[in-house]
Amino acid sequence: MRPAVYDFLRSFSKLYMIVVLIIFALGAVGSGFLLKFAISSITFTSPVSLVGYSTQTHFLGYVFDSSGSPVSYTAKLVLANGSTVTYSGVGEINVSFPSGSRALLIDTGYDGMFGVTPGRLEVVDTSQFYINGQTPVGMPSGPNSVAYVVLVATGGQSYGSPQKLVMIGFNVTGQEVKPLTFRVEVQGKNVSVDGFGVITVTAEREIRAQVTVSGLHTVATVPDSVPSTFATVAYTAFGLMVGLMSAIFPLVSLYSTLLNVVRSIESGSLKFLIAQPVKRYQVVLNRYLASLLVIVVVATVFGAVIFAESAAVLMPYGVSVSPSSILGFVLAIVLPQAAYLSLLLLIASLVNRGWQFSLASFTAYVLVFYVIPFTVAILQFESSVIGFGTHSTSYDWLYYIGFGGLTSYIFSTISGISGLLSTSLPLPAVIADLLAWIIVPLLLAIYRFNRRDF
Repeated sequence: MRPAVYDFLRSFSKLYMIVVLIIFALGAVGSGFLLKFAISSITFTSPVSLVGYSTQTHFLGYVFDSSGSPVSYTAKLVLANGSTVTYSGVGEINVSFPSGSRALLIDTGYDGMFGVTPGRLEVVDTSQFYINGQTPVGMPSGPNSVAYVVLVATGGQSYGSPQKLVMIGFNVTGQEVKPLTFRVEVQGKNVSVDGFGVITVTAEREIRAQVTVSGLHTVATVPDSVPSTFATVAYTAFGLMVGLMSAIFPLVSLYSTLLNVVRSIESGSLKFLIAQPVKRYQVVLNRYLASLLVIVVVATVFGAVIFAESAAVLMPYGVSVSPSSILGFVLAIVLPQAAYLSLLLLIASLVNRGWQFSLASFTAYVLVFYVIPFTVAILQFESSVIGFGTHSTSYDWLYYIGFGGLTSYIFSTISGISGLLSTSLPLPAVIADLLAWIIVPLLLAIYRFNRRDF
């Protein structure tokens, strides 16, 4: 076997690198369980909805919970002179507005209060914590009359499971609102509804129902409105994993370079190696590529496992995870780590002792991954405050120096997730900057090793 090939395999297959692979593989599996636990433990604290129709003189509405059951309420009608009239009941609210009424406040005993303003033509106020959302349908029901049907899919959190479909109808003639009698055909069921009705259906990405009013038919579609909470949790998990690996892997690279290069210089084994038919640049590249290969393999396996687990956990909720997340995850880890690894080799080529290397390398780690990115963030925040909230991009160029701060930017840009890092830097410029950080220190390290006397 060629000495150069043997040196590469020996550098790559050291025990600590294998341990790193195993630890991060287990970490990827564990993160999937944590994601599943986080999703399953999400609780919805606003299970009450109000669907109503309001004219200037009349309000008709229905209050119900996440299972479609009517909910008791207390309503206060605020009159023009500031006095109030109190109503109470269960489910249906039917109130006439005296002239000059200001508002109708409906309290169901849960956090928050529903408010109805007389004259606001249609009020549809539903909780957003459902698998599916709601859809209003309007159609003529007679001379000078309009029928409004609202379908609300609630009571479910995963597709394929039983779910409640709440069906509400209003017949509006001028300023008068009355319950509407209509029929709904959905998933093979055909039911008649007088104002308010609830049936059990199967949760789907899109519930299609045929609504019949006075012999007229129309198709109502309840669109998929999966809680954004699920997707937020998933992508937050991705972002945290990017940040975690960005924080841990530089230390792995530091230890790898210390062991493979600095300790080899101190022990004399590197001097023995370069006495063989091996070029010095090959030794440097072997050490670099061996450590980089660990980073690439771990990032790819880690990203793929998290992607597969996230997709499996979120699929029942209708949330899809883009495959581009894997690419964004891998590049967000590999590029900054590869740049830092080049910087480590350059430092190793300039020092003679392990403690010197450790001190210089750890200082560089703190600067490029923490100090400079945090400094940019603070400067931008202060600029925004002074500029009365206008985000300033004057300091964005500093990210090119502290390349560690670009990990979240790369991941969010390639994955299509916005908001992880607010910057005006274009992605090609960021990639070019990181490639420069990889190539320039690596070439300087090779030059230094070629001229160094071991």
